[in-house]
Amino acid sequence: MLAKEEMLKAMSWPKPDLVRLGTDNGSALEFTGGVNPFTAESGAFRAASSGVNASGDAYVVEFDVPADEAVRNQRLSVSATAASVSEAAFAIELNGERVQYYDETTGVIHTQLSVPAGARATFGIHNSYLIAGRNTLRLLRTDGLDGMFELDALSLGNGGKRVRVLRRPFFQVIIR
Repeated sequence: MLAKEEMLKAMSWPKPDLVRLGTDNGSALEFTGGVNPFTAESGAFRAASSGVNASGDAYVVEFDVPADEAVRNQRLSVSATAASVSEAAFAIELNGERVQYYDETTGVIHTQLSVPAGARATFGIHNSYLIAGRNTLRLLRTDGLDGMFELDALSLGNGGKRVRVLRRPFFQVIIR
């Protein structure tokens, strides 16, 4: 009899990420030494090095999205090494459009991703930003700080789970 984890793996669960760069281990060593660190569990893409030097610089990743995933919300996760600047901030562009999402628990519209040194930050990506086929993700550094942001890992996916993301606030009127 198969264990639960073995059964889920046999059924391709959880679903692989659309993009996965590096290993979330606190180190950027996998990006050095001539070893190709970029692994896509689904699709081909290319990416820049592990670092973004200054405000105004961008980290760009191209990747393919299957049609069945282009209609699903995704979660972007970015991890920084402890050697990075204290807190780097990025504007997120997907296919040339600036990404934002509405957090209904706080009532805030998020327009950038802040990644503290040695930590991970996540950002909801509404499916309306994705297209079936080739996509381009651009993380544009906006914090105005000098110093290197060193990428530990980056992933975009949903693991086969529902990700609740609102692109903008909505109002609900209940009439009694």
